[in-house]
Amino acid sequence: MTSIKKVFGIISYFPNNDSQYHIETRRERSRRCSELLLKLEELWPDIDIMIIAQNWQDYKVPFTSNTTTVYHYDRLGILGARKELRRKFLESTYDYLIMLDDDARIFANDSKKYMAEIDEHPDGFGVIRKKSAPLNMCAVSKYVYSVVDMPDVDPEKSEGYEDDLFVATCFAMFPDKSFMFSKDTVDEKSLHYNGPGACPSSWAREREYDWSYMRKLTDARMQVLTNKKQYSDKDFEPCVDAVIPYVNSADNNWISDFVKATGNFSTNTVRFRCWGTFKYLIRGIDMYMPFVKRIILILARESQVPVWLDKSKVKIVYHKDFIPKQHLPTFNSCTIESFLWNIPDLSERFIYFNDDMFPLNQMGLSDFFDGNTPHILFNEHIHINPMSMFEHQCRATLDTVCNALKAEKYVDGEIVRPEHSATPMLKSTLTKVHELCGDAMTKSVSRLRRKENLNQYIYSYYQYYTKAYVPEIHRFLYVDMKNDLSYVRPAIINSEFQIVCLNDSDKIKDYKKSRQELIDILEEKFPDKCKYEI
Repeated sequence: MTSIKKVFGIISYFPNNDSQYHIETRRERSRRCSELLLKLEELWPDIDIMIIAQNWQDYKVPFTSNTTTVYHYDRLGILGARKELRRKFLESTYDYLIMLDDDARIFANDSKKYMAEIDEHPDGFGVIRKKSAPLNMCAVSKYVYSVVDMPDVDPEKSEGYEDDLFVATCFAMFPDKSFMFSKDTVDEKSLHYNGPGACPSSWAREREYDWSYMRKLTDARMQVLTNKKQYSDKDFEPCVDAVIPYVNSADNNWISDFVKATGNFSTNTVRFRCWGTFKYLIRGIDMYMPFVKRIILILARESQVPVWLDKSKVKIVYHKDFIPKQHLPTFNSCTIESFLWNIPDLSERFIYFNDDMFPLNQMGLSDFFDGNTPHILFNEHIHINPMSMFEHQCRATLDTVCNALKAEKYVDGEIVRPEHSATPMLKSTLTKVHELCGDAMTKSVSRLRRKENLNQYIYSYYQYYTKAYVPEIHRFLYVDMKNDLSYVRPAIINSEFQIVCLNDSDKIKDYKKSRQELIDILEEKFPDKCKYEI
């Protein structure tokens, strides 16, 4: 067996000494780095080390028997440091790079076996784990690394996890050369530092990161790498309706109706706030969903029709056309959804949108239906204590379906919930649910939202308990917007998501500024008028 010339590659960053917090963090990170270097000497004293050292200043590398080369820089950032390490490795005489962060903690069960497995894969790529710090002890050959660069995804800009994407890319491009190290080489639980003073990376503590958002963004991009799905011609045949309820809270006639029904004017609340982004939903459907044969727009009254809309190309349905008169006017989406089954001339298969959902990438009919079976992905056993109004509605809806089907109920304090994106539905299912639960649905309707309302999930719950669904969903992202919308842009521009839901939030303090910022982002994504516009 040929011995492969290997090198450890470490990326390191120490913060400035400009505050007590940074002084303490710098001291802790330097201690961790020294601990790591001494551990490498203990386990593999004959393997050289390269370090991309950022802002080290007066830090001194502890003496070890390993040959250690340090490249000094100011701050490169995570992505910049990884790319610089790659460049240095490709310029070197080494055959294999074993990557580490400066705070990795290693417990090796069989250090010799780890290196022997690299020797068995001379042109390969191997990891201890595929997720959760997968680049610690990741071993990549010059052959693989000369082809695969670090993806241009910067975690410090909330663009996703570059390490997960790099690993997924290597496994996708080199399935015959990729491997997992045996579990008895290095204890995989040890690779992420959890010793004294454990804390997130210094860059992560300098601002608030939405880790859930970054995970979903990364998972969507990984799905693109691993999903070899090919669309057929049938995927693009116009055959389904897109059903969209829409409210323009700036319409004076609608405001008048609202005041008469409620006795007050509070349409500037988050629930009724108008973002001026509806046209981009329509453009997204036109651009990315060619299987939609017709858009059905649900409005309260004639004055709600957008001035830019070509009414001859959209089917407009007013509340009075399908909701019984005694329930009007209504300002409650749950009431609207309780009577979807009664929309005139509704096609058997349709996709139900909220007006804050935006198609972003090509989709086919098979992303939503297998024949006449909708794709729905459920989150199960969600704990809800205490319950919000929405969760009260979900629980009431779930109990209604369980009672009607005589199904075993979920335990108290839990619900099952479908993912919140554009939802495929069948008119025949809606009709069955109305026949089964119509009395309860009618009793629950109200002009304004109440926790006792039954929501649109009544149709999905019926499919859940009758197993009339495919447990898959298109690539989607739900974003609860914040005051700073800079993180939203990468989720929309050049995104791997197929649909994004941009939910309004009371976290937004400067609504006018954020509104214009969001419109600018969507205008960049959808600059051209579509066939549904005048």
